[in-house]
Order: sequence, then C-alpha cells, then structure tokens
Amino acid sequence: GAVLDPCGLDALIPDWKEKGAPLNVPVKDDNFYMLGEAGDVRIPNFPMPPLMNNHGNYIVSMGNVCRWMAEQAEELGVEIFPGMACSELVYGENGEVKGVVAGEFGKEADGSHGPNYEPGMELHGKYVFIAEGVRGSLAKQVIAKYDLQKGHCPQKFGIGMKEIWEIDPAKHKEGSVTHTMGWPLGSNAGGGSFIYHIENNQVYVGFVVHLNYKNPHLFPYMEFQRFKHHPMVAELLEGGKRVAYGARAITEGGYQSMPKMVAPGVALLAGLDPVQVGAWAGASTHEVGQVVVAGGLAGGGTALSVAVLVKLGRVLLLAPVVAVLGWQARRGGGEQGERAPLVPGFVVAFVLLAVARTWLPLPDLLLTVAGGAQDLALAVAMAALGCALRPRVLGAVGGRGLALAACSTLLVVLLGAPVVLAA
Repeated sequence: GAVLDPCGLDALIPDWKEKGAPLNVPVKDDNFYMLGEAGDVRIPNFPMPPLMNNHGNYIVSMGNVCRWMAEQAEELGVEIFPGMACSELVYGENGEVKGVVAGEFGKEADGSHGPNYEPGMELHGKYVFIAEGVRGSLAKQVIAKYDLQKGHCPQKFGIGMKEIWEIDPAKHKEGSVTHTMGWPLGSNAGGGSFIYHIENNQVYVGFVVHLNYKNPHLFPYMEFQRFKHHPMVAELLEGGKRVAYGARAITEGGYQSMPKMVAPGVALLAGLDPVQVGAWAGASTHEVGQVVVAGGLAGGGTALSVAVLVKLGRVLLLAPVVAVLGWQARRGGGEQGERAPLVPGFVVAFVLLAVARTWLPLPDLLLTVAGGAQDLALAVAMAALGCALRPRVLGAVGGRGLALAACSTLLVVLLGAPVVLAA
C-alpha cells in the first residue's frame, strides 16, 4: 500500500487511465497528528511542507500497480521472468558486469549445491541495472567489488510494518490519508505511522521505526502493537479484521549516504527514496531544466521539491560573490552611471513566491497563479543569464575576465566547502 504520485505514469504512459491502471482511490484529505499516550493534537495543513501535500495523488496497492506495469512492458516486447531470483553476477574479461545468473534453485545455506539443485541461466546485457530494493544481495556485491561506498557516510535504514484491515463501513473514509509522529516512540527513536483508507472498507495501517534508535531493548514490532492501542487508532480498528500483514526495510540515509551509483557495466537503482533522488538530481546536474527533468520524472513531486531546494542552495553559495560585486558596482556607479541592486529582483520574487506556496493557506486557484508566477520568474532569470553574456565585451577585457572568473570560482569553493562538509 502506498500513496502514489502519478507524474511518472503521466510521462511514460499518458493514457494510463484508459488502459485501466489500478489507481482507483484519489486522495481526498490529508491529516497530520502529534500523538501523546492518551490523546492527539491535529497539526493544520498550511504549515506542512509541500511533500506532505498529497493533492492529486492516489492510494494504491503497489503489488497491483507493478503487475499492471508488467503487462504494459510485455506488450512493448520486454521479457519478464517471474518467480526467478538473480543469484549472482556475471563478469566480462575486463572486470565489468555483463549479466546475471537467474533461475538457480536448490542451493544450500552455505552456497553449495543441494540434492535437488537446478542450474540457472546467464542473462547478458550491454548494461545491467540493479533495482533489488534495500540491501539487495547483488547490490552489496557491486558496492564491495568496486568500492562504491568510499568517501560516503554509512548507509542508514528503517523498518516498516504494515497491516491491511477491514473496518466498520461507518468509520471508513475512502481517500483519507493520515500520518502521525510522537508516541509510542518518544525521544529515543525516530519514526511515525500512516493510515490510508482504500476501497472496499479497507485501510492500510503502517508503522516505521528508524533503526538508529538509542534504546537497545526497543522492539519495533511491539511498538507497532502499542500504537494500535492508541485511542484514535483503537477506535478505528475496533470491530474490524486484519486480513494481511508484512514488513520491509527502508532506506533513510540521505544524499550523503548514497554510494556511487555506477560502475563498469552496471548501475545501481536500488532503494532510492524520493528525497535521495531529488538530492542527487539537485547536486549532480547543472542546468535548471536538467534538475527539473531528473528530479521530477524520476522521483515525483517530492523529489522535484528537494532537487530545486538543493540547486537553490548551490546557487546561494554564490551570495558572497554577488554581494561583493554588487557593492563594487554601486560604489563605482555601474556601467554608464547605473546603480546595480545588491539582490536581483527576480531572486526576491522567486523566494517570496516559494514561501507563499509553501506556508500560506492559499486556495487552489491562487496556488496555481503563484506557481505560474514562480515559473515565470525562474524562466526570466535563466533568460537574463543568457542575454547578459556578451562575447565582444569579454574580448575587450582580455585576460582580466578569465582571471576574475578563476578567482571567483576559487572563492565559491573555499566558502562552500565547509557548508557541504557540514551537511
């Protein structure tokens, strides 16, 4: 169960509704609560960041979505081998990854061949993409062999537990999304919960615990059971029936914990959450258009917001240089006596519109207008940067321009390095 942003489907399969994609329950309302042992406090929606706004998203079963996407892929000629795990990697003559072994059965726990052993088959490709999820066995082999974790912080993980309940129809609110934090975890463990109302009087009830908790005796599963006895949750589930349950690991380390994602012949796509995708896009791409495409299409609205924020942070590293140059221009009167502002107007407009869209309780119409104005300010900024470059002027100043550019770049590196290292 998940809340799915359909932007990826919009880009890949624009007619997904006509093709019967199992996105049947649009989100109708968002709720966020801070829990105490005996009660709860509802946090208003307007101060919540954009990533907690699920307007336009759908509550789905990811199992059903993946099965439907498999059908679409097979119609395009993609071969899918269900029921087969990839047990090992195949390497080429130069040490590159050139494929995997799939369909191997009957191995013992120590890796030896058991009495019912059946060999698998080698699948070769020009490039191998590993998307096993959290701590996949092949991904760990690639990370170790090519030392992809070197220079990065240790990875961090959480555990998520989920149950599907059938509840009293009188209590069911199809399309309702609820997230909580606080009790029962307290201050020694991070995490929270979610309750999603899907169709057929069912709800997804989930609980996430970060695995860096301080109390070594903490038992995540029992914390989940305690959570279900909170008055708000117990009242919802009373008289209901649990019909399914499961658990899985979750990646949580952030951008600084991501290993290098490529090696000879292989790319890791394993376990990237939208925040990590956005951080990667914002930090590794240059042009704003590339940031938007890489973040938005790969990770949805959350990734796009994070990518733009990271990109904006990179731009703000130039603030000292801009301030010095602006002061110098104002002191000297600027070109032909004009007085250059210390802060360009489009930057002020961009920041104010971003703050308004994030924190003010604006109606949908004004949000749309503000979003369009923010996009326009960004487009004007990019156009202004392009129009401001005059090669004839650069030719006239000669080597001084190159020297100043080199000095300003060095200054940005010296000022930005401590910030990046601290982050």
